[in-house]
Amino acid sequence: MDKNLKLRYAERLFVPDENTNKNNANSISKSMFKDVRHVCVEPVNPSLYLATQNEIVQLDPRKREKTQMDWADKLNGHEVIMFEYLYDDATTFTLLSNGTAIVNNFMKMMNSYEMDTVEIINEEVTGGSWSPDTHILVVTTREKVYFVSREFDIINEGPLNPTTAGQSELMSVGWGSRETQFQGPSGRKKLDEVTAVKFSLLLLLLLSFFHYL
Repeated sequence: MDKNLKLRYAERLFVPDENTNKNNANSISKSMFKDVRHVCVEPVNPSLYLATQNEIVQLDPRKREKTQMDWADKLNGHEVIMFEYLYDDATTFTLLSNGTAIVNNFMKMMNSYEMDTVEIINEEVTGGSWSPDTHILVVTTREKVYFVSREFDIINEGPLNPTTAGQSELMSVGWGSRETQFQGPSGRKKLDEVTAVKFSLLLLLLLSFFHYL
C-alpha cells in the first residue's frame, strides 16, 4: 500500500493590505477576518466562506474578489452551531442554536435568490454533524439526538443518555432464585417431592377430563 501523498493543486489566498484596491468595494482586505466565527472551504472552485455575526463572505482567490450576503436578521442573535459547505449541492449549510437551518447558494444569489431557512426542531441545539456522504444530519439537544434526512425530515429520534444499556445490559435469568440454588441432598429431595405432587395433580386432571368425554 502506497502511503506517499502527492499534492496535485494548491491555491494561495491573496489578501492585500488596507491601502490596496481601497476603491474596490469587492476587494479582499485583512480587516474582514477579525470578526470571523466560522470558516468552510469549497474544494472545487476553490472558494473560502467566512461567517460572522452579520454576514457570510465568499472569497474567490482567483478573481481576488469577495461576495457578501447579510444574514443578521436570519441569525437574530442565535449561535451558529454548524457552518459547512455541501459540495454536491454547492451550498453553504448553517445550523443555529434554535434548531433552524440556513441554506445558501452563492451562485443563485447573483439572480436575487434569498437564503432558505428551515426549522428542523423547536429545541435548543447543542451540536450537529453530517454523515460522511452528507445524506444524514445528526442533531443533538440537551436531552435528545435526532437523525435528519437531506430534505430536513426527522427520520428517527431518541434519548441522548438512555437509561438502558441496550445489548450490553445485564439480563436476569433467575439464577438467584431459590429454585435454582444448590440446597444439598435435602433440598433436592424436597424439589423431587414437589415435582411428584405437581405431576400427580396433572395426571388427575387429565383422567377427569377423559372420564367426561
